[in-house]
Amino acid sequence: MILRPPTITKTDINLVVEAYEDWPSDEPVYPEDVRRWFGRYAGRDLAMIDDKLVPLEKGLIGEVDGQPVGFIVYQKGWFSAKVYQIVVPLRLRGNGYGSAMWRAIWALLQSEGVVVCDFDALPGPVAELVNSGRFVKTGEGVGAATGLPVMKGRATMGMDI
Repeated sequence: MILRPPTITKTDINLVVEAYEDWPSDEPVYPEDVRRWFGRYAGRDLAMIDDKLVPLEKGLIGEVDGQPVGFIVYQKGWFSAKVYQIVVPLRLRGNGYGSAMWRAIWALLQSEGVVVCDFDALPGPVAELVNSGRFVKTGEGVGAATGLPVMKGRATMGMDI
């Protein structure tokens, strides 16, 4: 698994649109949305907002054997990060791509000095891993974009994920 910046190509755009086809939201994702996201992710890592230097969201494409298999959105601070989404198209699920992307982003973040990474998990396998103790459970809530219950989790330095 490699993680690479997204490109404004039909292949990457279609992969991301397809990955969000069954995303639990009232708003579908269109190619124009993805192009806008990609443009935003290609910019700086930090921005001045209200006279404060703020880390920006970034997006990466997960790729296996030259083929894109998923998309990840995250935000990196100085020593912490938050993974917002790891999405894999329905036709590619069950191959371990989401787990491989999680391990790859966590390795990348740790190599850049991150010692803790938070995430919200929708109901399903990742939420079950939080409940089982594989990740640190930091709480429960409701997803802002989905309205679904989420399990709040955390990975910490040295944790085997």
